[in-house]
Amino acid sequence: MTEIQEQPELSEKITKSSSEVEAVVRKDLPENGPFWSRRMTNVLKTIAIILMFCHHFFMIPDYHPDNINYPWASFATNVFGLPTKICVGIFAFITGYMYCFNKNKNYKYAMESIWGLLKQYWTVAIPLIILSIATGVSKFDIVGIIKTLTGYSSEVMRFGWYVYFFTFLMLFFPFLVRISKDDTIVFSFLSLILFNILACILFYRIDKDAFRLRLAYSNIWGTSLTAFSGYLVAKTGLFFKWKSFTDRIPTVLRYITFLLLADLAFMFPDLFYHWLFVPFRFEHIRIGLFVNAEFIYVPVFVFCLVELFSFIEKPHFNSEKKTHPLVRFFEIFGKYSTFLWFWHCMFFGVLGKYTKSILYAPYSPVFVLIWGFMICLSLSFVSEKFLQFITPKKHRSVSKEG
Repeated sequence: MTEIQEQPELSEKITKSSSEVEAVVRKDLPENGPFWSRRMTNVLKTIAIILMFCHHFFMIPDYHPDNINYPWASFATNVFGLPTKICVGIFAFITGYMYCFNKNKNYKYAMESIWGLLKQYWTVAIPLIILSIATGVSKFDIVGIIKTLTGYSSEVMRFGWYVYFFTFLMLFFPFLVRISKDDTIVFSFLSLILFNILACILFYRIDKDAFRLRLAYSNIWGTSLTAFSGYLVAKTGLFFKWKSFTDRIPTVLRYITFLLLADLAFMFPDLFYHWLFVPFRFEHIRIGLFVNAEFIYVPVFVFCLVELFSFIEKPHFNSEKKTHPLVRFFEIFGKYSTFLWFWHCMFFGVLGKYTKSILYAPYSPVFVLIWGFMICLSLSFVSEKFLQFITPKKHRSVSKEG
């Protein structure tokens, strides 16, 4: 009798345990929470970093050393050059999306987030600045060093511009959220117009160099749209609505559709990039902007990836191994994604004079990619340990989130 009475309780515990495990990996979360888990965030970041490495390592022939001549480089650039630029858009979208679920949308949180990113950036930038001066590829210049430490100069940190973009974005978000008062139309208008006007004025006052102004403003323009689209997708619960619709589609057809939608930019790059060219002047400087549809494509891309990786995970709920090896592999890289981004800058700035030959030593693209990941991951691991060593325990979570 006792044994029979215990069975429902046991069954209930098993059911509850299974649902809890599924909620961690899949999106079966409350509607007031994110559509995906922290683990899936790391998976998305890893995919973004892989695309970033592929884009910078192979899709820009000017970055290749003189002794490297890939016969397929022109073809790869034409076919995959534009689509792989989605890498930054993924990071921007995640930033905007997750910001929506932050309860403290104030300047204190903004400064903590900025400080968290700066600590990671400076952990990489300072050694590379010292190395560039020591090897003679850079001159000791206080103004130049300050610009590098803010991400505004790309001499040493070629792709460090996301630092000043993130800083400006996080300082603008609290103001934007407060003034829009949860009105998506007002938010959309202000994010599109006001944010970019302020950015243009700010960077013109900092530096009147025409090239750097165009570069800074173009980076902010395109990337900010994707970040703000992330916030709006979260605010409107769009992913949950998409899921309720796609769940009605037969399983096989549903996941084939996800694969096709995720590959849209690779099949039709001109549909999402170089969509509209907008020329205008700011005082005496002529600025041309490529307004593209990346801010529309990135949400679709992210949604499809989350659904596909969740499908990979699902068969493992009933086995002892709760995490699929592929997901676990991607998750590990995702934890170091920010450091990976910053460390790979050393191959393409002024230090590239010495480091490019090391990166492209294997010659084979597959091995160059693996070799580049190994170098950057090793340095990222050391950097993370160093940052943990100098950061008090109570502040470490902020550092990781940044």
